[in-house]
Amino acid sequence: MTQFKHKPGTGSLFPNQKKNTQNHPDFTGKIILSKSYQEGDELRFVAWQKPFAHGTFLSISENTYDSSNASNEVKKLFGDK
Repeated sequence: MTQFKHKPGTGSLFPNQKKNTQNHPDFTGKIILSKSYQEGDELRFVAWQKPFAHGTFLSISENTYDSSNASNEVKKLFGDK
């Protein structure tokens, strides 16, 4: 069986099967970043709960949507009204 590979900007979180104490994380996983980040940069992401053989997991993606950029594009198309 081949191992699943995430696309850049996506990842997943699974329930932590090795959680033995309250201090252990509830979920573990990874995200493949789509760009280089520096200390202090903010990485926003979104998640979807999905089923799998042993329950559910969270599918995560970088949230690169920029509402200010979208409104600038609308202004270019329709003018400033």
